[in-house]
Amino acid sequence: KVSKVDAQIDELLDELVCSGFGPNTWILFTADHGDMCGEHGLSFKGPFMYEGVTRVPLIIVPPRRAWGGAGNIDGEAGGFEPFRTDALVSHVDLVPTIMDIAGLPSDPALPGTSLLPILRREKTEVHDHVLAEWHCMGSLVTPIRMVRTKRYKYNLYLGIGEELYDLAADPAELVNL
Repeated sequence: KVSKVDAQIDELLDELVCSGFGPNTWILFTADHGDMCGEHGLSFKGPFMYEGVTRVPLIIVPPRRAWGGAGNIDGEAGGFEPFRTDALVSHVDLVPTIMDIAGLPSDPALPGTSLLPILRREKTEVHDHVLAEWHCMGSLVTPIRMVRTKRYKYNLYLGIGEELYDLAADPAELVNL
């Protein structure tokens, strides 16, 4: 799976360069869910909130001179160097981030927070917790609600039970506190 995604991203980047759009194009790559890949004896995604499902890729790449153009975003959004962060972010942050990139004012009615301050390294965090939910598939699976902080994850299986994991002491989510 990963090599196929890598090849498709490589093809997209080549097209951006060849078409002349590379120097002024932001790239945002993410997924709607993760995959358990056998962790906890589970395959695929599913009705649970383990890190394998809820921790999804998010890659944000600003326009780059190295992609064959003279332009860059140095003056507008600050020069970016590649880095990884463990900041808690959510897909609801994507629309405010895109609006910020486009220079549009923030809409207070929208959930989420622009991630540009993290990308500029002006902030290291935008949230102290994030939320996720799994909706019922007919009557087959109960809805699930999750709240996660850096250290803890709480899952509520509506009408069935709950889980609390200390991710610092138990990153594999094996001990339900």
